[in-house]
Amino acid sequence: MKSIGGDDPIYYDQALDMHMDPFENIYLTFKSCGNNFTYDGQILSGINSPGQNSGEGVLLKVNSNGDYLWHDSGSISSSFQAITTDAAGNLYLTGYFRTAITLGGTITLRNYSSGTTTDLFVAKYQPDGTILWARHAGGTPHNTFAYGYDVEINPQSNELIVLGKGDGEVFFDGVPMPTNGVTDEASIMASYTFDGTLNWVKQVLEEENYGVSFCKSLAINSSGIMGVCGYTANSHPDGLVGFYNSDGTVISEHTYPATDQLKVYSIVFNEFDEAYLSGWCYLGGVLGMSPGTVTLSNTTGFIIKVDFLQQVKWLMEFESSSFDNRLYYNNRKLSYA
Repeated sequence: MKSIGGDDPIYYDQALDMHMDPFENIYLTFKSCGNNFTYDGQILSGINSPGQNSGEGVLLKVNSNGDYLWHDSGSISSSFQAITTDAAGNLYLTGYFRTAITLGGTITLRNYSSGTTTDLFVAKYQPDGTILWARHAGGTPHNTFAYGYDVEINPQSNELIVLGKGDGEVFFDGVPMPTNGVTDEASIMASYTFDGTLNWVKQVLEEENYGVSFCKSLAINSSGIMGVCGYTANSHPDGLVGFYNSDGTVISEHTYPATDQLKVYSIVFNEFDEAYLSGWCYLGGVLGMSPGTVTLSNTTGFIIKVDFLQQVKWLMEFESSSFDNRLYYNNRKLSYA
């Protein structure tokens, strides 16, 4: 057990993701909101973003004994959201930043807008912390925002898939974010090669909620099928779940309606190409697509098992709160936190 964080008396640090590489090294990401950010009593250099400036992204690598190996950090008003690794142990990182960010000490990305905007970024590091490349997406008009929330490798297409969100005139390497003709705000998936070349950008889960959503969990199975979940962006959200082929084409997308507040937080696959979803509901809701649906009780946490057509196989309900939750599947065991 290790202590991690800064010494700010008002603002709190936040742990955002953790991932183990093929060699049992552990990567963690944080948002630091205080000075003197430490790991196991060691102050990590180059991190100095007080909470009133929205914090700073931190990436940390330790070995299987918890010993410090290396770290990287972003800039004021940045966040490192999610990480994954490939078979060689290379690391892929996504998140977002406000004005400019220098990654790996060598690559600087700049947001050239003079207004209030945010850019999405994705970057690749070697196992020793050397950064290989970084890309970003965003726009220059005032109130244009792009965020990176999750990142996974598609084993069938050998692509890096980033799940994020765009709001406004967002461009990916000069390619404009798709629009559904109703709104320029949408959850998106973007595909990159392992050398950082953009393959495609797709909107997801926009047909029933006009693109206004928070979709932050992405999973990809061994067959290359991609699953995304989240919820609509309003005070009484409905759940959102979608499944997609390797090229981003839709298998099934659906809104899970609720009387008041239904959030789907996490998705994972098992080895039989079935998916597990976890979330929380306040005043009752319906999970799945007809005819394979189930009805939730009030104020409950849940886990469901579904197929690609979102037919529910079983439902587990339990006492819970509205805090984020996560699923992990390995060796026929499902873990929930």
